[in-house]
Amino acid sequence: MTKQRKLILDIINRSHSHPNADEIYHEAKLIMPSIALGTVYRNLGLMVKEGEIRRLVSENAPDRYDRVKPLHDHMVCTRCGAIIDTNIGSLWDAIEHSVGEKIVGYELTVKHVCNCCKSEQK
Repeated sequence: MTKQRKLILDIINRSHSHPNADEIYHEAKLIMPSIALGTVYRNLGLMVKEGEIRRLVSENAPDRYDRVKPLHDHMVCTRCGAIIDTNIGSLWDAIEHSVGEKIVGYELTVKHVCNCCKSEQK
């Protein structure tokens, strides 16, 4: 694993904010001033493809990135786009039982209106 890739992975694994590529780049640049934005994008694509990280696609917003472990799902606010981690019980087991086959993964995004947006609405 290259130094750049390890740095990007460390940034994502430490983060709880689901950073986008630009945020990852700016944080990486503080630690490794020579890193290029293209390097960040290229590595993010490879890491998603190889299952090291997850890409979270939001409507009308840049893709965000997240760690793979521990296994978790996401809730996205339909107003502000905030993403929070959640765990929807034993969904993995329920899916396997329902389809009668071993699954290798799934992605679940629950859409909701967050408490901040609800408060602003009142």
